[in-house]
Amino acid sequence: MSLVATFTVPGAQFLLTRALPADDVRVELDRVESLGCDALALHFWVHGDVAPDTFAERLAADAVVRDVVALDTLDGQVLFRAECIHDDSSLLDLLLDTDADVLTAAGTTDATRFVVRFPSEPAVDAFLTATERHRLPVDGIQTFSAADDFDDTRGFDIVGYLFDLGYFDPFDPPSLDDVATSLAVTPDDVRDAYDRVKP
Repeated sequence: MSLVATFTVPGAQFLLTRALPADDVRVELDRVESLGCDALALHFWVHGDVAPDTFAERLAADAVVRDVVALDTLDGQVLFRAECIHDDSSLLDLLLDTDADVLTAAGTTDATRFVVRFPSEPAVDAFLTATERHRLPVDGIQTFSAADDFDDTRGFDIVGYLFDLGYFDPFDPPSLDDVATSLAVTPDDVRDAYDRVKP
């Protein structure tokens, strides 16, 4: 059975947050696209006061990045696409080596939070072993069982939001109705997302 894992890494350990020019600028990974055996493309949004050309130059300075393009701008957010060569010691490559799907990743220069679906518990173990081998710090990892057919992005967004709010903290969780109101979804949507991944 697949597992959903949430964890954080220091901003300096993730390619996209490492390139951010200030700690009040945030990056949100939209999707990862395979470009064959030697490269991948990252589609991501940058939120905050940053010139697209400036950020593109900072990111392109990384040795694994071969191209960066600003695709769109919406309400002060910029959508980018970056092509990267595979780097066996990078966080994304370690995830891809275990056949994990990155459902969402968002962060600042301080830290990045990932929500990832692993195909099995041994895949989680393999990822953690690889991060230890490459000395990549992974903090606060939590895993939740996930139904194999639960591939609804909105559901995972809800789960990520619940995690951020501390819903899985048994001492002071917010109500599901409050979460539904905050996300402009129905309480049933929140309950369904929670029921599929609750520990």
